[in-house]
Amino acid sequence: MTIKAQTTGNYFNLVLVNNSNYTTIVNIQGTDKIDSVLSKESKRLHFELEKDFISFNLNLRTTDVSASSYQGKTIRVLNKLKSKLITVTGENEPVYDLTKSEKIISEYKPQLRTKNFWKLDTVINKNSNDIAAAEIIYLSLCDIDIKVDTIQKYFNKLSPKIKSSEFGERIINYLKARSQLTIGNIIDNISLPDTAGRVIQLNNIKSRYILLDFWFSRCGPCIKSFPELQELYSKTDRNNFEIVGISIDQLGEKELWKNTIYKNSLSWLNINDSKSITARKFAIVNYPTKILLDKNRKVILVDTDNSYEDFYLQIKKLVAQQ
Repeated sequence: MTIKAQTTGNYFNLVLVNNSNYTTIVNIQGTDKIDSVLSKESKRLHFELEKDFISFNLNLRTTDVSASSYQGKTIRVLNKLKSKLITVTGENEPVYDLTKSEKIISEYKPQLRTKNFWKLDTVINKNSNDIAAAEIIYLSLCDIDIKVDTIQKYFNKLSPKIKSSEFGERIINYLKARSQLTIGNIIDNISLPDTAGRVIQLNNIKSRYILLDFWFSRCGPCIKSFPELQELYSKTDRNNFEIVGISIDQLGEKELWKNTIYKNSLSWLNINDSKSITARKFAIVNYPTKILLDKNRKVILVDTDNSYEDFYLQIKKLVAQQ
């Protein structure tokens, strides 16, 4: 598969040659911008980007889950690339010529995957006046979802010029958004449609505790977490505890979302954040993310990567208290 990509202003254009035996779905992550390219087809795609899309993930997915060659392939695109020829072959990483800033990011990326953050100090100190340093911090947010205070520490190392850059502004906005999930903070009302199109208001739910579960249908860890949620839900009454599943499945995947709910017997409230507006408001980048609120929408517990070992135990203890 080859992709000739170019950005012009707020437009992202690409010519995709699909030499695989399967239809490939092309999507700009976190948006409803999606298209498909048939097997052996060459197709020109044209996406209009939001003004703040200075960097984004281009997702490639085959329609046949047994076709592992391109399943789940993600290419990070810097929205200043002008023109780029990208080749994707099997399980290999996308191959293309790198700019100076992209080389810095490429060299550091394996550290992100293995969470070896001890090298981050060296990389940022060495490149504190390069936009790559800011993108590395931003990559850290999106790929790993490390703690806010750690992000702030690394952000403080950047030069004033880079702090005020586009990536610098995105990091600042991330930190502001993430601060809303600080324990004890009261979040704003959430208003989103359910499977029937009825708008559900968070502030109308009167349970003592409300668990927000951010997920999407193609998220393996999200699906794996459902049985434990179901057990918790079945052993509590609605006066004490309610779950609100907030899916980021896009408008074109509404049937997939509804089928996932039906297949997994998700009997709690399910609403759809199809444009990820609510997810972005809280800077949610890992899925599933679970947020426990009290009846006043005050944040009690947060689990952003399924690593909070006692998360459900803590909920059970809280709900059991009278």
